[in-house]
Amino acid sequence: MSYAKRRVAVYLSMLMVLSAVFSLLPNTKVSAKQYEYSLRFSAGSANITDRTVLQVKQNAKQFYIGDCVQYANEDTFDWTYLTNVEGAVFTSSNPKVLDVDKNTGKAKALKTGSVVVTAKYNGLKAKANFKVVKNITEKNDTKKIRKKITDFIKAYGNGITDKNRYKVLSESNKIKDLYFLNVWDWDWHTGTIKCTSSEGLHAVILKDSIRAYASERNPFATYHAKYVKIKSLSAKSNKITVKLNKKLTADNIFALKCEANDENKAAKKVSETKKVKFTISVRDMDSQKEYNAKATAEKGKDTVVIYTKGLKMKKGQKYNLSGPYRMVWEWNWINDYKGFTAK
Repeated sequence: MSYAKRRVAVYLSMLMVLSAVFSLLPNTKVSAKQYEYSLRFSAGSANITDRTVLQVKQNAKQFYIGDCVQYANEDTFDWTYLTNVEGAVFTSSNPKVLDVDKNTGKAKALKTGSVVVTAKYNGLKAKANFKVVKNITEKNDTKKIRKKITDFIKAYGNGITDKNRYKVLSESNKIKDLYFLNVWDWDWHTGTIKCTSSEGLHAVILKDSIRAYASERNPFATYHAKYVKIKSLSAKSNKITVKLNKKLTADNIFALKCEANDENKAAKKVSETKKVKFTISVRDMDSQKEYNAKATAEKGKDTVVIYTKGLKMKKGQKYNLSGPYRMVWEWNWINDYKGFTAK
C-alpha cells in the first residue's frame, strides 16, 4: 500500500472512532442552526449527567427546578436559567415524591424517593435524576444569612416591576458575595450532588434576573444599540460630552444604577433619583494606557457628561471609551471602534 493510501486509511479509521465516541456522549443540544442553543441541568459549574443524582431535602423551601436548568447560546456563550424565562415546561415522573408546577417549575419535595424531572424550552428537552431525602445539612454561609435571603426573595415576589425594583436591588445588596454562596455539596465518587440550601440557590438565580432586567434597559448596552445612537461626541481637556438621539428614561437610570451598583459596590440601600454616576475608562489610543473617568447621566436629558481623572486630553490625540465588567460600552457602537479625537 502506498504512503498516500495509508494516510487516507488512517484518517478514515480516526473519523470512525471519533464518530463512535461522540455518539456515546450525552447531547441535549437540539437546534436547526448547528446546535447553536443547548438546554442542560447544572449545579453551579457542574453539569448534571444521566449518571448523576441531584438530592434535595424533604419539604425544602423555595425550590425551583428552573434554578438547575441552563439555556445557553453556544455561539455567544450567553446563558440564563429557566427560572428567568417564560414558556418553559416542567414535569416529574412521580408527583407524589416531587411535585413540580408545570409552568413555574416550583417543586414540593413531599416524601423520600427518586424521580426523573424533565424540562422543555424552545424546542429543547433535558432530563435529570432527583432524589428526595429526609435531611441535608445546610452550610454555615447560608444559615447565617437565611433571613436576608428570605427578605430578598420576598421583595422580588413574582418578578421585578417599576414599583419594587429599587427594593429588590437594595435587599440583594444586603447579601454579601451573593454569587458565591455555597449551596451545593458534590460527591464525585458516588455521582451525588446535594442542594444544601434551596432558598440560597433561588436567591443566586434571582440575582441573575436583576442583571438581565438591567441589561435590557441599559442605554449603553448591546441590546439598546439598535435605537439609542450617538449623535455627537466632543472632548476637550478633561471633559467628554456624549449627545444621544433620545432622552434617558427612568428605566435607563435604574439600569445604570444597577450596573454601577455592581461595579462600585455602592451602599446597601439604593434609592430612586434622577441622576446616576458611574465609572468608565478612557483609553489613549497611542499608548494604550487607560484612565478612570466619572460619567453622569440624568433622567430626561439626552447628554452624558464624562470627566477624566489624571488625564488631560491633548488636542488632535485619539482616545476611546471602554467600560468595566457589566457596564457595556460597545466599541463598534459608541464610537465605531476608531475612537474620537480631542479638540
